[in-house]
Amino acid sequence: MRSALILQDNPALARGFEVFLRSDGFACDMAETGEQAVEQARASRYDIMLIADFAPGAAGFDVIRAIRAAGRIEPIIFVSTNCDMWADPAREAGADDLLPLPVTGEMVRACVRTWVLQREARVQ
Repeated sequence: MRSALILQDNPALARGFEVFLRSDGFACDMAETGEQAVEQARASRYDIMLIADFAPGAAGFDVIRAIRAAGRIEPIIFVSTNCDMWADPAREAGADDLLPLPVTGEMVRACVRTWVLQREARVQ
């Protein structure tokens, strides 16, 4: 089973991501703080990580940098209402892609599928 880590400061949005991903067969771990997301990323392998621009305890950029510093290479999707403004800093921090809010379930699925399938093709 594929797995996802979700760090999102908006509980309704986090739950929406979880519903979309579970319907595609993902097991989902939810992080409530930036520190918790980094700890979970260090402890487990994920097929994809969705990281919010701001979360309790840390900015999304800092969370992504810490995950990358821990040697994690799994795809990280940066989620923000301000993707235009944060695109360069997010990519510099180590994000693989950006998902602009508001977002539909199909947009989430398409983005996640693209990155997961790319990763699986590289591993095989």
